[in-house]
Amino acid sequence: MKKPVPIEPVLGSDPKPWSRLPGENDGAWKAFVAYRELSGERSARRVCEQLKLRIGRAYDWQKKYDWEGRAFAYDDFLDQGRILARQQAITMAVEKNREKYTLSVERTLIELARIAYSDIRNVIQWNDKGKFTLTASDKLDEDTAAAIAEYRVTYDAEGRARPVIKFHDKIAALTLIGHNLGLLREMSPSAQVTNNYVLFLEKLEKVGTKLETMEIEWKQIPPEQTLVVAPDKEEEEEEKSGT
Repeated sequence: MKKPVPIEPVLGSDPKPWSRLPGENDGAWKAFVAYRELSGERSARRVCEQLKLRIGRAYDWQKKYDWEGRAFAYDDFLDQGRILARQQAITMAVEKNREKYTLSVERTLIELARIAYSDIRNVIQWNDKGKFTLTASDKLDEDTAAAIAEYRVTYDAEGRARPVIKFHDKIAALTLIGHNLGLLREMSPSAQVTNNYVLFLEKLEKVGTKLETMEIEWKQIPPEQTLVVAPDKEEEEEEKSGT
């Protein structure tokens, strides 16, 4: 029983080089399709072995119908299709995960809250005898897992394993949340002056200085700097005159 000849549209308004050419008979067309579909290195001899053709006829068809050029065009077409398919797959994956990877104020606050309100007892439990139990990673809830910055195991001098668990900075997370919610604000100049003045008065009380006998030379200075009190002008003049 004869095998059916591969059917492809004859050249039309939008011809493809690897399609059947006008005047290409059934035998020549079937031989080209076999050549086109060969894996690895293509050759007319391999086509002859596959289709039981005379080598001379295969060489004639190969030259007359430009098997090599048409096969290269076919390969390029397939490569472009594979590239397009990969691009479409990547686009679909990106669209599918867009919400997952999209930054937003709400999601950022959620991630910060996981760090800020994390509780180490969700990871490790211990008793008054010094025994501890670790929660397996597959048992951690999403909030606790997101708060962990590092997990590693160290060994003591006796070779016993000692787990080390490091959480993300809670204070930094709380600070960022506080600023975002308006709970923490930068200190205004007037508030800074008031704060410095209170510190100044507290310092005077500690050294036992009488406020009514001193003239205060006030300058806005950061709280961490040393506060300086100017001496009374009358006392300074008396010291200069030697009286």
